[in-house]
Amino acid sequence: EPTPATASPAPDDPAATAPAPAPAPGPALTPGPARKDDGVAWTPFSLEHLGFSPSMRRYATQTTLDLGFFARGDEVLTAARLQFVVDGTRLAKAPVKELLILVNGERVATLDLRAVPDAPDQPYVVAIEPHLLSERNNLEFKLVGQCLALVPEGTWGFLVSGVLETQTKHLTFQDNLALLPLPFFDPQADDVATIRLAFLVPRSPEALHAAGLVAAYFGLIAGERLRFEATFDALPDGHAVVIATNAAHDALPALKPADGPAIRVMDNPRAEKNERKLLVLTGRDLEDVLAAARYLALAPDGLGEGAALDVPAVPPIRQRGAYEAPRWSGQAGLVRFDAVSEPAQLRYQGAVGGTISVRFRIPPDVFAWPAETIPLDLYWAQDVPVGVPAPVLKVEVNGEYVATLPAPPDDTPRARQHVELALPTALLGGYDVIQVHVVPPGTAFCPDVARDLVTVAIDGDSTLHLEGLPHFAPMPDISRFVDDGFPFTRAPDLHETAFVLPDEPAPAEVGTMLSVLAHATAVTGVPPTGAVVLPASRLSDALDRDLVVIGAAGRVPFLANWDDALAVRDLATKPRLAEPSFGRKALAALQGRPLSGELDRLAHDLSTPGDRALVVGLESPFEAGRSAVIITASSEAAMPGAPDLRGFVEARTRRGDVMIVRDGKRSLYQVGATYADGELPPVKRVQWFLSNHWILLVPLILLAALIAAWVGKRRFALVEFERLAETGEGSA
Repeated sequence: EPTPATASPAPDDPAATAPAPAPAPGPALTPGPARKDDGVAWTPFSLEHLGFSPSMRRYATQTTLDLGFFARGDEVLTAARLQFVVDGTRLAKAPVKELLILVNGERVATLDLRAVPDAPDQPYVVAIEPHLLSERNNLEFKLVGQCLALVPEGTWGFLVSGVLETQTKHLTFQDNLALLPLPFFDPQADDVATIRLAFLVPRSPEALHAAGLVAAYFGLIAGERLRFEATFDALPDGHAVVIATNAAHDALPALKPADGPAIRVMDNPRAEKNERKLLVLTGRDLEDVLAAARYLALAPDGLGEGAALDVPAVPPIRQRGAYEAPRWSGQAGLVRFDAVSEPAQLRYQGAVGGTISVRFRIPPDVFAWPAETIPLDLYWAQDVPVGVPAPVLKVEVNGEYVATLPAPPDDTPRARQHVELALPTALLGGYDVIQVHVVPPGTAFCPDVARDLVTVAIDGDSTLHLEGLPHFAPMPDISRFVDDGFPFTRAPDLHETAFVLPDEPAPAEVGTMLSVLAHATAVTGVPPTGAVVLPASRLSDALDRDLVVIGAAGRVPFLANWDDALAVRDLATKPRLAEPSFGRKALAALQGRPLSGELDRLAHDLSTPGDRALVVGLESPFEAGRSAVIITASSEAAMPGAPDLRGFVEARTRRGDVMIVRDGKRSLYQVGATYADGELPPVKRVQWFLSNHWILLVPLILLAALIAAWVGKRRFALVEFERLAETGEGSA
């Protein structure tokens, strides 16, 4: 049995800690792309990716946290190390002595928490012996303190951040379509994966559409964790999806000619030892390739066993109606918990606290006034053993505290309870998480984890009420596009959307388009069978659609004609800020939203040298009410993928029409003209208009005052006349 190591602060000399350098003291560790370290590639996974959420830092009271990590199905783990950062200032009053770190039940390190310096950002590193690793692994953090089962609420906040890094060895992989999405993506093991697509055909609209359907297939499985790399006229070294016709025999001699649409999996001839695979979509021509891609994206039960599939005919695909997305709830105005969660997910049983989470999506443009609230009918019951303190139940929505549920009556402690919570409108978005944290009331009572079991069950008929709320959104809104693909995902199959690329798209531009399509599919659950992909020279074919324009600086010539509509002009050369008119500045100031600060921030950002990506939203120049989003960059290398646009954003407003991405940081600005997407009832439409043009209320109020004064004067004159008539003075 190995002797447990003792975790110690990372030394100044990196060589003092084997097998890898320790992190330098300073900022919290965050994962990035796999990096070279002494010539060896390490793949990082943040503790957040493994399951250590911010709510656990705030509410977790158990002394043990278990985080799972896995080997990919086509790899074996050969080495691992854990790097983490501790905030020593949070340990001074915590009733804990040690932090034990275990992997698969074996202790690998012990950190004496009493010896941690009373200062933030204390880094530590732990090497994990290879023989402890398996296909499925458990990383366990265990606190030792006064109570073996409980720690006070908030204690886990001392663990600021951490990264588990792994090394792997590739295994020989079978040629079997049934193993998809392996070896391209493993839902259990991968955080953000990069999928390579090789085009052995011209980059025609049909070929790009086929590639988009392939991206959608992976988006359905992988969610929003995908980047794409495109290569033209050559195979990459690693795993890749290949778009090819029978004419590509010279580049891929092992590919047998197909008599129709076909899907093949085969060895990559550029890789050694058959360790890299190709998924080939092929046929006699591009029409066959597109049919194969459509079949892949729509195959509900996978492709079956075998290395090859001759694709059968695909039945006609029904066009989806607005908001007809299978992954969106609430279209009927109700989100019932039993419609979005399994019964086991709505139940907690334990002695040390835990969390019940309900996750769902709603249409991103469900509209309510900021001052309004959305009702949540919450039903629950709890069973607490005699002598055990009842837990406190705290409700969070998207990470924000909402309420503490009332304790049940003493005479009926197990009865079904009900409360109606008023959720602030601002808390809800397209993707939502409602959590009920089961928190023991303190550590004075130290439970027996096998005997003192508390049960909390949320009823499935708990309901979020969206009845009567219209579909309406102020636009442009880059945040809605980045998070939910909106407004393009309103038609889930994207049949109202056109993707416009340069006539000769670069690999990075194609990669951006593929990541956007994968993200949209992950949001809706519907492949983009109705989308069209066009070269810039054929823009006139899509003037009646919503537009996603993708191209690096200078690569989409027609954008020069859009300058009058853009908040950022000269996208083809050196982007500069379009100066708003004096009237618009004055109106914004009178509305309490002066533009000067936003303009100064954006102008400074645009003038800062270095590569950057821009996302600009505007109303389509061709059809009122239609939307356009431009994704561009200062160079082809800086073109972003959809994952690069998500995450923390520096912003002063909730909504923006310009996003700049630079060095992994995102900034959002609201400087351009606005428009509305959707319809409001007549009364609310007037309210919305006046709320955005309240300066018009001034003359209306003055007019109302004049009318009231005139009516009052006439009324008083009539009263005076009647009194004079009664006394006879009026007739005299």
